[in-house]
Amino acid sequence: SKGFRKAQGECLGGLAHLYAMTGRFPEARALARQQRTIFDDLGQRFLSARFAWASGSVEILAANLPAAERELRAGYELFAGMGERSQSLGFAAMISRVVYEQGRYEDAKRWAETAAAVPLSRTVRAKVLARCGELDRAEVLARAALDEQKGSDAIGVRAVMLMDLAEILILPVRTSDPLPVIEQ
Repeated sequence: SKGFRKAQGECLGGLAHLYAMTGRFPEARALARQQRTIFDDLGQRFLSARFAWASGSVEILAANLPAAERELRAGYELFAGMGERSQSLGFAAMISRVVYEQGRYEDAKRWAETAAAVPLSRTVRAKVLARCGELDRAEVLARAALDEQKGSDAIGVRAVMLMDLAEILILPVRTSDPLPVIEQ
């Protein structure tokens, strides 16, 4: 039935992520492709676009940042084309992170500004500011973004944001100690 296939597709994306977390990247990629095939077969354009999130996440965990960027950009374009603002902003936030990790800071800044409503993008923007020497402003921005996440059950997102703050604190000429932030 369509309902079963849709549920199966949803589960495959989660499984792909779990397989990637354990370093089983070929299997993770195969599961993500299966998810897309199911959603494409069902004509589920919205869910098919979400495939890019699963496959992008797999590539991030595999440290294949160019592939992750490609997948995430495809998802962003699909959702933006559908007028799905909240979904496209989530993709833009992840793209900002992937682009930053590739050392393309100006590009990361643009993507982070596109996704300014998403706290995760603000810590990327803060890291770009820190790299430009605006350390105090960067720390304030990162801490404000973290304050917005207090009480959130998205502990993985909060952990990433805390590591962003720690990176800012580690940059040269800082007097703040990053260890308490890393321990959090």
